[in-house]
Amino acid sequence: MTKKATPAQKESPGVLKIASVKNVSPEDYAALEARLADLQEQLDISEAGRSAAESAALAAAEAQGMLLQSEIQEVPTGKKVTMEKCVGYKRVGFEHGRAILEPKFATVEEPTYFYRIDMPAVGGTELVTNGVPMYHGAVVEVDIGTLRDLKEKIYRLWDHDRNISGSNENAYRRKREDTLSMRR
Repeated sequence: MTKKATPAQKESPGVLKIASVKNVSPEDYAALEARLADLQEQLDISEAGRSAAESAALAAAEAQGMLLQSEIQEVPTGKKVTMEKCVGYKRVGFEHGRAILEPKFATVEEPTYFYRIDMPAVGGTELVTNGVPMYHGAVVEVDIGTLRDLKEKIYRLWDHDRNISGSNENAYRRKREDTLSMRR
């Protein structure tokens, strides 16, 4: 009797395949299958809940880099997230002649963006922000603060890659003969 392959067992390029589950207990295997089914259901609900404008923005973000574009741009989702943000400090006392400051927080709405992670080979496979791995080639939805952090990290990776791979930044500049002289 042949067993029909589940969607998780179908072959797809670039996906890790399980070679053996010989030493996995049936309870653990059932728990993993249930978790996989739950994650697939959450993904389906998430994709079904997107508006046409949000789906178009996601498609635009996913398409970046396909036609040898050199610069990846963020794409606004049109949504906002509510978060606590430090808006200043208040003095609550003094200790050893210095003010003790306490942060003041306010609830603010921040816009979200789709951003495609495009890293050079020197950067590895992922960036981790707040414990969340963001893999090369993936499109992530982030708030403006996280977007700034991601863009800085990716810029620094590309700058490091340019520095170690030996690309000539002065190829089109006129050569200079710098000399030191004691004349004034």
